Amino acid sequence: MIIVHPSNQPIPMDWIFDLCTYGMKIAMSTPSKGRLSFNGLEVTYSDVTFQMNCFIEMLYHLMEEIDGMMGQLTFLSILKDKMPPILWDKLSDNSSQDKVSYLFLTDPKNQ
Repeated sequence: MIIVHPSNQPIPMDWIFDLCTYGMKIAMSTPSKGRLSFNGLEVTYSDVTFQMNCFIEMLYHLMEEIDGMMGQLTFLSILKDKMPPILWDKLSDNSSQDKVSYLFLTDPKNQ
């Protein structure tokens, strides 16, 4: 039992944490039926079917829209022509680095 109260006496919140922990154990250890099915470039999820290239195009347009919104929110739209381009496909991350101070931007491959 997880006890969150400082006096180490069970309270209703402890029951909620126990129930949540039990539910997470069931969810993470019980195999479930797959919901995605692939047929070439066609992907089906439940009753929705779409082409992978359409999905990639949607993500691309979403990224452009987010870029524009972030530019407006951070006032970068004013400085857009003065900002260097970010080569997203050239960025890499070293997932084996477990140092707390590691930042992928300082990785020599990203310079």
